[in-house]
Amino acid sequence: MVQKKKKNERWIVGIVGKTGSGKSKASKILSEKYGFVHIDVDRFGHLAMVSKRKEVARAFGKSILNQDGSINRKALGNIVFYDRQKRFQLNKILHPEMKKEILSFLECFSKNHIVIDAALLYEIKLDCLCDLVVRVEASEADNRKRIMKKRGWPKSKAENILNVQNELKFIHKKADFILFNNGTKDKLERQVDIMANILLG
Repeated sequence: MVQKKKKNERWIVGIVGKTGSGKSKASKILSEKYGFVHIDVDRFGHLAMVSKRKEVARAFGKSILNQDGSINRKALGNIVFYDRQKRFQLNKILHPEMKKEILSFLECFSKNHIVIDAALLYEIKLDCLCDLVVRVEASEADNRKRIMKKRGWPKSKAENILNVQNELKFIHKKADFILFNNGTKDKLERQVDIMANILLG
């Protein structure tokens, strides 16, 4: 059950969901409409990939490097996408750095409401920072269509990423709120509005 807060106290909301579910849309609504600071955890992943470049290269070999020495994300993705052990190895390198940088970022916004947009919320151990966790759900068909449209992927690749995400911890965790995104953006927005009004009073 979500605990009520005083009017001047901030909320830290974690939003989870599969790729294509609409978790980033829900996060942006909280940010743009209600003033929540939006933490897109994927961006911190990109930053960690830069700062931990040498460790990643040592773990996965020089074949994942571009000519300028930066990480070729596509080459690395091809290695870890189908190999659970390799994903675990990469996450072990990146996740502590990501959490460290997110904690540092949070210190700069100590009085602001925060929304943490992260499919890997539990894996990075960011759930302990959150007052509540929101799960955005959509049908597998809708998820797949959105991935194919946004990324230009074939159906088989979209299905593969959704299957891989079945192992994520949020799948088996109880959420404080569930938002359903099988319709239009307006329908999702109305659900976010209801949740925001409950939180912010």
